[in-house]
Amino acid sequence: MKSNVINESHRASEAERVDDGRPLTMKWFIALIVLWVVIWAFVGASGLMPRWLWATILGLLVAAGFAIALFGPRASSSRNK
Repeated sequence: MKSNVINESHRASEAERVDDGRPLTMKWFIALIVLWVVIWAFVGASGLMPRWLWATILGLLVAAGFAIALFGPRASSSRNK
């Protein structure tokens, strides 16, 4: 009885880990790639504006990238259904 509960708990935790690895939907993945390109292009503009403004904008771009990666909608996994 106890081993069945442990096995079910183990299977449930494995299923949660599999769901966490789902990729972003295509439009959000493309947005993340575009944002990555914009960030690297923006790094070259470091001498064109005041340092505080450049650092603020760069920080916002990086924060937006992390927000998309962490909270963006995930693609549905058809193999589990």
